[in-house]
Amino acid sequence: MKLLAVNLENFRQHKSTKVTFYDGVTGIIGPNGSGKSTVMESIAYALYGSKALRGKVDTVKSFSASKKDSTSVELTFEHGGQNYKLVRTLSDAKLYIGGGAQSVAEGSTVVTNEVIFKLGMTHEEFIATYFTEQKSLEFLSGKKGATEREKFIIRMMGYDKLQKVQDLLRLDRRDIKNEIIGLDAGIGNKEEIESKITEDKQKLDILKDEEKDAVKVLEKAVFEEEMTKKDFNKLNSTYKEYQELSIRIKETEVRLDESEKRKLTLQSEIEIDEKDIGSDTIESKNDINNVSSKLAEELEKQDKIEAKLIEEISKVEKAWNDKLNEAKANLMLVEREEKNLVVKIKEIKRLQQGGDCPTCGQVLGKEFSEVQLNLEKELVIKEKDRVRLKKKEKNITSEPKGLSELREKLDSSKANISDTKDEISKTQMLMQKIKEYKLKLESLGLLNERIVSLNEGIAKHTTAREKIDFSEDGFEAAKNKYEVAKSFASTARLQKVRLEGKIRESSAMLKRSEEELFSYKEKESLLKTRKSQLLLLEDSDLTLTNFRKYINDTIKPRLAELTCEFLTELSDGRYTTVDISEDFTPTVYEDGNSKTVISGGEEDLLNLCLRLALSSLIAERSGHSFSLLVLDEVFGSLDESRRTNVLSLLERLQNRFEQILVITHLDDVKEGVRNLLYVDYDESTGNIEVGEQHPDLNFLSNI
Repeated sequence: MKLLAVNLENFRQHKSTKVTFYDGVTGIIGPNGSGKSTVMESIAYALYGSKALRGKVDTVKSFSASKKDSTSVELTFEHGGQNYKLVRTLSDAKLYIGGGAQSVAEGSTVVTNEVIFKLGMTHEEFIATYFTEQKSLEFLSGKKGATEREKFIIRMMGYDKLQKVQDLLRLDRRDIKNEIIGLDAGIGNKEEIESKITEDKQKLDILKDEEKDAVKVLEKAVFEEEMTKKDFNKLNSTYKEYQELSIRIKETEVRLDESEKRKLTLQSEIEIDEKDIGSDTIESKNDINNVSSKLAEELEKQDKIEAKLIEEISKVEKAWNDKLNEAKANLMLVEREEKNLVVKIKEIKRLQQGGDCPTCGQVLGKEFSEVQLNLEKELVIKEKDRVRLKKKEKNITSEPKGLSELREKLDSSKANISDTKDEISKTQMLMQKIKEYKLKLESLGLLNERIVSLNEGIAKHTTAREKIDFSEDGFEAAKNKYEVAKSFASTARLQKVRLEGKIRESSAMLKRSEEELFSYKEKESLLKTRKSQLLLLEDSDLTLTNFRKYINDTIKPRLAELTCEFLTELSDGRYTTVDISEDFTPTVYEDGNSKTVISGGEEDLLNLCLRLALSSLIAERSGHSFSLLVLDEVFGSLDESRRTNVLSLLERLQNRFEQILVITHLDDVKEGVRNLLYVDYDESTGNIEVGEQHPDLNFLSNI
């Protein structure tokens, strides 16, 4: 795989960035946090989607971008002699081949699967093959220890999946062992189950024989019941007819007795009414009606007289009360004025000449005596008026003579009305008694007719009953015989039902025993299967253990061979032999002798060669050419001279790698690479500035 170009729009720090990639060694240089690694992250994102991101998708869009601005990564690369273009946004992706305008795949998941198919590797394999980070070298160095180094190499090779598979296999083996223990404990005893089945079958056969005998007994009992029932039903029909006629006769006799008693009572009441009312009065019913009408007319006339008298009395009383109230009011007014005059005279007597007038408030002079004299004269007049009005009130207080006469007439009218009402009440009571008397006579006539009819009914039912041929003794004998047959048949049915219940119970017990035997056979078969599976899992576990050992044994020689090739080239042939131990610890040989102590720079160089060898081995085993190498901040522990030496040696590796990308924050690296990519963050604008320098270009441009 070879990168051609990547175009970022609103991707993290990159507002709008376009990078072109060239063959050979390219240095991506910039300060920490400037967005160098983001360029490589965008490449992985274009290929594999959100799983390649650091964090969640919603953190990718640039903070300075507006809601309308879109986030996208456009990557062009070459693979297997074919050019590809990938365009991926936060919600979609498209894949193009060559310079075609029509996409060959669309949709995030579809495009990611297509990339995996064409590249032949997953995201994890891609990172493990093409990317080398500083932390990768730390795991290969002695800083992390032999165990961490071994785990790292196994994980990078993808062989840690074997361990996961083996762990799952061992979990299955443990579960099957526990299941086998449980099956052994709960499988039961086959001989006991089979013996129980034989016993249940014997009991069931005995019960079925008893049931056959019970069926025969029941059939005989049912036949006898039907025959006796037929005879009984014949007699019972006659018995019912006889009983029905007897009941009718008895009921008619009861009604006859009640009617005769009612007749005697009515006759007695009629005799009493005739004595009380009198035969002449009963016959003169029309005269009584005439008297009642006249009394009603007289009562209406007296009511009108009474109403007129009440109206006249009300008028006289009102006029009298009006005069009396007027006299009392005038008397009260004069008495109040008289009291006021007395008070004024007393006030004047206390005043001396020159005081103020108690009436008008003016100063009194020589008119003082004249005022006093006038008040005394006025007081004498008021006293006379009071005496006169008092007398007038007294005269009016007495009730008027005509009012008493009217009241006497009203009392007389009320007495007449009361007498008339009494006469009317007596007349109505007499008429009611006559009416009731007539009704009793009618009822007596109807009752006589009913008595005659009831006597005829009794005679008719008695004659019909006498014609029926019925024997009480014969009926009782047939009834008893039928009851005995019926009881015997019921007992036979009950016995059959009981046997059927026992048969069902016995069948259920037999079925449970058979199910228990079936369950035993199932458990026996399952136990056999589980034991076979356990043996298979144990063999598989041993096979995986041996396979892992075999893998490790084949990895180490080839890894040592590749490491040696790189180290020979990078050390100018000084170190030509490298050995890889069981825990993947590398040992360098010089002139056939192992070097137990090497310098820091040589150790970093050795670890770098080991990492390059590991990437080559991964690519080799996946069937891909190792055309791209990305080194991300791997020069952290090297001094300037060693960095320069490594970079010059990397140039010599171009026969192995078409592209080598070196990501670093160290500016002096630019002297040792042919292609440069500057990445810087502009704090004033908040944007990323990217500049390129290529041997074919004589300028540095900001995009």
